[in-house]
Amino acid sequence: MKDARVGTRAAPELVKAATALQQAFAAADAPAAGELLHTDAVFVDMALRTQVTGRIETARYLERVLEQVPYGRSSEFRHAVGGREGGGFEWTAAGGLVGITALELDADGLITSVTSVY
Repeated sequence: MKDARVGTRAAPELVKAATALQQAFAAADAPAAGELLHTDAVFVDMALRTQVTGRIETARYLERVLEQVPYGRSSEFRHAVGGREGGGFEWTAAGGLVGITALELDADGLITSVTSVY
């Protein structure tokens, strides 16, 4: 498989945030995902045309959807790209669908923006 040819080329801060968020998504662990977010984080799911603002609101939304959305339960991290302030990571859903999630980070490494496309 050619996935191994595409490596992670991202700042350590982005890799840390992307990996932790993807692990929380894959485990359908909304509280863990919420802990990674800034208080005023914005979460956007482009396919569902959904935008949620706020850490608490996003965690509640994720509690409802992580069992059903492709970036949720059983999805797998592929690789990340980007710099200290943001970038993205590619993932694969259990059924083989591939998507990307873009992240923006604040100075403390908290996620201020999440945008998923699949």
